[in-house]
Amino acid sequence: MNYSNRNYAFILCQLHACLEKHFQFLGDAHHQVYLDKMSRLSFMVTHKNLSRVQFTLAVRKVLSALQRSHIEFIDVYEQRMQSLGVICDFLGAWRVTESFRQDVQLGDVLSSIDGIPAERWLAMQARYVSSSNPLNLLNILFFSGGMFKAIQSIEFIGPKGKKYHVKPINLNCTAKAISSQNTNPLYDYYKISRFLGGKCEDELVQAIKSSDKNLIIDIRNNVGGVTPFKLIQCLLESDRFPTLSYSTNTGISALEAYTTCQSSFIKRNIPVPAELIGAASASLGEQPLMLVKGQDVVKFNYQQFSRKILCVVNQNTYSAAEDFAYALQYSGRARLIGTTTHGSTGQPLIKELGDGFVVRVPVQMPMFPDMSVFEGQGLKPDIAVQTKPDDLALGIDTVLDEAVRAL
Repeated sequence: MNYSNRNYAFILCQLHACLEKHFQFLGDAHHQVYLDKMSRLSFMVTHKNLSRVQFTLAVRKVLSALQRSHIEFIDVYEQRMQSLGVICDFLGAWRVTESFRQDVQLGDVLSSIDGIPAERWLAMQARYVSSSNPLNLLNILFFSGGMFKAIQSIEFIGPKGKKYHVKPINLNCTAKAISSQNTNPLYDYYKISRFLGGKCEDELVQAIKSSDKNLIIDIRNNVGGVTPFKLIQCLLESDRFPTLSYSTNTGISALEAYTTCQSSFIKRNIPVPAELIGAASASLGEQPLMLVKGQDVVKFNYQQFSRKILCVVNQNTYSAAEDFAYALQYSGRARLIGTTTHGSTGQPLIKELGDGFVVRVPVQMPMFPDMSVFEGQGLKPDIAVQTKPDDLALGIDTVLDEAVRAL
């Protein structure tokens, strides 16, 4: 075994120890598949000379068996800072539903990448992506520019079948985190592409507080970021709100949490087996404040805004964006409109493994109040509306138009 392979073996040991300690497996079957693949990779590392890129891709294949969207293996020295610059949904073809560039229009079809048909190219890349929802597996690739090899040309098909080529763009060339349209006298509209927290969130909270209009919050294609506790607190007019239940790798199922904007958790209000109460109490260091047997979460009697709130979501809404949508929907404060969200959240831990390798590990397993799995299921909209391909090219936003009518 040469030096590089010894180094890779050490990285694998570090990775495996981190996963066994922190990772929340979806079940014994996934765990066993992972163990089998990790065993084969360990054998390969000791018997073959792998390049750094080959090793990174091999590890990503192993992790894809875990089927959790928040897990990622990164080589900081091989990170490719380029992106397609678009987000596509499969609407009979991979049609652009959001574009971060001026030379690609909504409704255009992603045809090929470096001469490889789009469907085949995406399937090739998907081997290295972990997702618990097969319907959204390929969509994640539009957020993962850091894993693409150097792309030379991207082909799109525009109106009347006209083909054109563009280059990839820098991954940082994205839309503003928050944009707004305040011209309508009946409602305020905010498009939030990322939750960045800090000053960005504070300014949004102040703008909402200073208005008396109804509110449409569009978090389609929002990849998350920092859970917006202050924004949720503002919309609920309460310092506590419902969050997803979590299962931790200590083997204790966490009870339903109501949290403050400081993100401190108080366990309460969830149907829970009696045998878990003692374990939960030991975990929390105190008795849960309230345990309710029966159906769903017990709602707080807090003062609500008189304004209506609609939250626009789609299958590319995930992570902190789903935390936000969940709090609004399960509190009864707002209705969701669009398509079912991605189904992935869970407070990832970022751990350096040495020699430029980093792993991101989800340390919690989100659950619905009835303790069913959230991962891969997501939030179902109160009003289901699908984007219409023919409307995209005409600049018609089918889902947003329906949200305006529903206010």
